[in-house]
Amino acid sequence: MKSLEKNAIYLGASLFLSKTPSKDFKFLEEKLETKLMGWRSRCLSWAGRSTLITSVAQAIPNYTMSTFNIPAKNCDKIDSLTRIFWWTPKEKEGRFIAWKAWDKLCCPKYEGDLGFKQTKDVNNVLLVKLAWLVAPSRDSLCMDSLRAKYKVKHDWLQKEPQRLLRLLGEL
Repeated sequence: MKSLEKNAIYLGASLFLSKTPSKDFKFLEEKLETKLMGWRSRCLSWAGRSTLITSVAQAIPNYTMSTFNIPAKNCDKIDSLTRIFWWTPKEKEGRFIAWKAWDKLCCPKYEGDLGFKQTKDVNNVLLVKLAWLVAPSRDSLCMDSLRAKYKVKHDWLQKEPQRLLRLLGEL
């Protein structure tokens, strides 16, 4: 029987976390920064930047966010990189004037804002979706292996919230 190395990677994400998870997810920040560096050389309109942010920049970490609880430090850095690109597309870092708070820009479009997403909120939503897929009512080989890995019992939905939150944190 073969065993996996500790630094095994699947679909860009590490399969095993170290004692410092913020270092494990640093690759998401680096991948986003690489994309932004290519976009900085172009003259983009507000609409162009908005489209790139919503369709590419905020989609880069989706797979990893749907399988791991990413530390808030990494999520904040990803949001920071996106925010800097929104307000000063030619600058990599430094000071800038934010004409509107990032929280407001992350409000839905039907409220008149841009509909950007905060990374930690998306991460939490995707983890809850994964937890719902692991629910005992769904039978498949994949779900059976996830239930076995995370020791999910049939009564997991009736557990007290602290246990459920801890279970989501382990996913």
